[in-house]
Amino acid sequence: MRRAAGLGRAAPSGGLEELDWVPGGVVEPDLLAAMSQQRLGARQGVDRTTMVAVVDQLERNRLVARRRNPDDRRAYSLHATPAGRRALEQANQAVEGAEDEFLAGLYAADRRRLKNLLRTLIAP
Repeated sequence: MRRAAGLGRAAPSGGLEELDWVPGGVVEPDLLAAMSQQRLGARQGVDRTTMVAVVDQLERNRLVARRRNPDDRRAYSLHATPAGRRALEQANQAVEGAEDEFLAGLYAADRRRLKNLLRTLIAP
């Protein structure tokens, strides 16, 4: 939906560009909460090797911080930084604007129905 709506065209350069291709998108409110790298990868449908590269880039852009998980010292917990929160908010605004433009010809009920159908298609 985001790609079809032209998010690539509308997205601000906030450092999230490398995640445009990630299935399910990254513009989810619960991404602001700490979660494991493994859980984020599984949720987004991204294999472990690719997820490491994506998180490395997010960390280089200072959008997330990796911290050892106190409950499992083998795992890392990802935390959005203040810059990451701002980038996510900008991305949310860009998505909403692009979706509004792309779906302008549909009634609100039809928009909700389309979004729900698309979520069903991409759900794991």
